[in-house]
Amino acid sequence: MAFDTSRLVGSPEDLRKLIAQETQRHRRVIDDTTYAISRLQALHNSLAPVNALPAELLGLIFAQLLSQGDLIPKAPRHFSRRLQVDPPRGSRDILGAAAVCRYWRAVIIQNPWLWVSFPIHDRIGVKEFLARSKDLLVSLSLTRRFPSGEAPVLAPSAHRIRSLYISTDLADDIELLTAELSCPAPNLQELFVEYLPRISSVTGRIDLATRLPSMFNGEAPALRVLTYRGVPSPCKVMPSSLLYLQIGMVQDALPPVPALLRMLSNLPLLETLKIHGFWEFEEIAQHAVVHNDIALPKLGAIDLNLEPQEAPGILLSSLALPAHTDVSITSILEEGCSVANVLETVAPTLAPLCFSGFRGLQLFRDGYWRVQAYRVPDAFFDPPALEILCADVWGDAHSPWPGFLVDWPFDVSQIETLVLSHKQETYHPIGGGEPVQMDRTFDRWGNTFRELPALKTLRVMGTPTSELETLLDALLERTSDSADKVCPNLSSLEIFDVQFSNKAGALLLNVAASRAPVGTRVSTLERVELFNSKPCGVGLSLCHKIIPFGVELVIDEEIMSTVAPD
Repeated sequence: MAFDTSRLVGSPEDLRKLIAQETQRHRRVIDDTTYAISRLQALHNSLAPVNALPAELLGLIFAQLLSQGDLIPKAPRHFSRRLQVDPPRGSRDILGAAAVCRYWRAVIIQNPWLWVSFPIHDRIGVKEFLARSKDLLVSLSLTRRFPSGEAPVLAPSAHRIRSLYISTDLADDIELLTAELSCPAPNLQELFVEYLPRISSVTGRIDLATRLPSMFNGEAPALRVLTYRGVPSPCKVMPSSLLYLQIGMVQDALPPVPALLRMLSNLPLLETLKIHGFWEFEEIAQHAVVHNDIALPKLGAIDLNLEPQEAPGILLSSLALPAHTDVSITSILEEGCSVANVLETVAPTLAPLCFSGFRGLQLFRDGYWRVQAYRVPDAFFDPPALEILCADVWGDAHSPWPGFLVDWPFDVSQIETLVLSHKQETYHPIGGGEPVQMDRTFDRWGNTFRELPALKTLRVMGTPTSELETLLDALLERTSDSADKVCPNLSSLEIFDVQFSNKAGALLLNVAASRAPVGTRVSTLERVELFNSKPCGVGLSLCHKIIPFGVELVIDEEIMSTVAPD
């Protein structure tokens, strides 16, 4: 409504009073209108179908906004060096829902289980969440710095903490929180502490976490999940209730081997163990291994990223592992050493039960030495039962072959499927110079195949032509103790991404012909597949000559013939 300016008569003081009165009157109209609108909106919301639900049911719906987290990493174990966890979350969504309308706010406030998961960087917010969650167990998270430089008051509520997730780049915050939580936590089930060190822009030095006292005074009898990542583990004795344990990624050496083994000896229920770190060479050299000393009967997975190269074998030799344990090993090979050296401490007669029963084996040479073994022949898309990933100490490809292509440090007598993936090696001269491409030929293929009596399928990918020729030639050899060919059960040969030469074609024909029993022309080699390796000319003609031996020949997914000989 427009203001009638004709009323603006009189002294300036009278006019100012009149304008102030009109302003107040219009503000009251606005306030009344705003209130009326809010009431109409509240009525509109109350008629929504969701608000026809009982408060108890609506509270259960709101609970879907909340997560108390799961601090066990769920990412695939193989090749995942940065595993993700699900920290406690949902407080922001709960607060947002509480601001929608009075009914929602009333429902949320009167349901304490909607306030059990919250961050702890805000002291005032922590106090409010603790009050509204009543006496329920709570899940806490710290992913931001304490703005006040003080930890919130949590000690009186330590008995209510179900899980605690800490991931920060400020060591002081971890130390503050550790000091605050120095009392027992009888209901703590999950504890995740991750320190991401900062590099000072002024000094270039890394801000290091000091050795911490035991959080919760080391008394957490219900603890199931424990991760200390980048933080020195302060616990000499772990709760026997632990199911998952991850330690390491610190600047200093790991606890001494005897101390670590004593710690593990108290964990009969442990299902997953991850250790990432190093020991000094002297520590490893002086340790006397007692084979199968520590029993971990429930362990399903062990992931060791350890240096020096002997460390994984020493630790595994000391553990009595069940047959179902999956093992993942990462290390760096010393100059002149091979993959076999990583497990040389594991005595063949005393090897863990989980080192037997492998049916499938994959070998990748792609800048790393990568060995993967499986308990099912063709389950190569599943996590491996055994994985060994090694880098050369100088980052080149000059390490010897044993342990990778022969003399495996585990039982391969039942291997039915072998996959070889090889990239051409590049040697980088010490002191500079142009890199040199190397077609180094492995001269022990015969020894390799003699270790694989149960082999049925051989898949070769990306090997140099000279390597393929040597490999095919080795398949013509005989075992040392009989007249049988090596790999007598071989029925399928697959060759991918290889430049197929005339010599390779001739060798392939000889392999098929030599596996036809005396008095018959039907080869026990039933199938040959070439993909992106199509021969031409003489080589192609030689390949087609395997068909009369009853071999199914497939070239680039096209079956050339399935006709058996007369």
